Amino acid sequence: MSEHRTAAEREAAMPVLRLRECLFYAPESGSFTWKLRPLSHFKSERYWRAWNSLHAGKPAGVPMVDGRIVINLDKGKWLAHRVAWAIQTGAWPALAIDHIDRDHANNSFANLRECTLQQNQFNRAANSTSRTGAKGVSLDRHTGRYMAKITLRGRTVNLGRFDTVEKASAAYMAAAAKHHGEFSTSAGAAA
Repeated sequence: MSEHRTAAEREAAMPVLRLRECLFYAPESGSFTWKLRPLSHFKSERYWRAWNSLHAGKPAGVPMVDGRIVINLDKGKWLAHRVAWAIQTGAWPALAIDHIDRDHANNSFANLRECTLQQNQFNRAANSTSRTGAKGVSLDRHTGRYMAKITLRGRTVNLGRFDTVEKASAAYMAAAAKHHGEFSTSAGAAA
């Protein structure tokens, strides 16, 4: 078997039952705790005893640089939000998982929803390099006014030029709410 399996292939090879045997997921808080694992999960009684004495009952998962939590299990790294979805629903998600409040560490089940990659992009904050700090807003250096733009079906649509960042941002937010619905930044969390 190839070592370069897709994420979907890797997930399909990890039964949800195995996740449930190893992890306790608290859907209200989004936290994971290691369960006391059975001897059948280990190659020897020695490893079984050592692993359970070190990990059982302790928090599972490690934060990554981008804030997402990763869980190391059976020589694989599993994104906690996808594991949460699998444990709660009984199946790995078919699509991407969006954190409604945009906090990648908040894996409470009420904060997770299945979505397309495009919908996931709709619910993002302004780019960290944005000079205006507002999503969809830039400064027109020729006029000194603020331009609001949105991308729809792969095309950039100009929403107009405004005297203030706030007015341009309001135009962007209104267009995002109209075209992106529940996945617009304004619907998911405050920008």
